[in-house]
Amino acid sequence: MKKLLLIIVLIVFYTIGFAQESKPIEFTGVIDVEGVSASELKSRCLNWIAIAFNDSKSIIVPSSDDQLIAKPLISYSPSVLTWSERTKGTIKYTLHLQFKDNKFRYILSDFIHEGNSFASSGSIDFGLITTDFEYTRPISGSTKGWKNKVWNDIKAQIDQSILPLVESLKKGMLKENKGNDNW
Repeated sequence: MKKLLLIIVLIVFYTIGFAQESKPIEFTGVIDVEGVSASELKSRCLNWIAIAFNDSKSIIVPSSDDQLIAKPLISYSPSVLTWSERTKGTIKYTLHLQFKDNKFRYILSDFIHEGNSFASSGSIDFGLITTDFEYTRPISGSTKGWKNKVWNDIKAQIDQSILPLVESLKKGMLKENKGNDNW
């Protein structure tokens, strides 16, 4: 009886330990900015977006007074050379900012890779980027090793782009907006 109970407990722990849930990649945080109203935080954020992105007006999606939603792009240039012209492209994502007095929250999510649609043999799209260690969807003519190299390269380039962007956002939100009072 003890052996059976031990086996059942081990099977349960083994299943829990190795059953990993796939989740879309997401970067989130709440930043305190003491003494700053929600409307001032939103104004600061609009200024930051204008500086951080080349075409800030085209990426902002209409939203409510206490939030901003933007749809920027990351340019993806693969470091994996095989089929690189087909995987080269963009990574779209959503930047969601919410404002309350004295704090704001950022959520960067929905990272979607789209390959080069102008490639002579068609694009290779990896789609929604998740926490999966391996890319499991089929790509005709590719090997598992190649798919995983590109998958990890995409995730690494997301990190290389997003982490400095988040730091820039934090710094930008601490800067007081200076009006044109003394021109």
